[in-house]
Amino acid sequence: MSESPKIKYDNSGPLHFMVQKSGWVMCRRMGEIPFVMTVKEWNALSSVPRGEAANAGNT
Repeated sequence: MSESPKIKYDNSGPLHFMVQKSGWVMCRRMGEIPFVMTVKEWNALSSVPRGEAANAGNT
């Protein structure tokens, strides 16, 4: 099993990785209750915040 990135981003902000098992990832937003999503959903999330992703090519 490969190591998943520890933080991913969606439209609501950062998600912090907690654990991965049997095709599922448990993650949470700071100060909120943990929840699960599939590894496929986790892998589809961005590794950089939305603003940074948009500005990545503007150096």
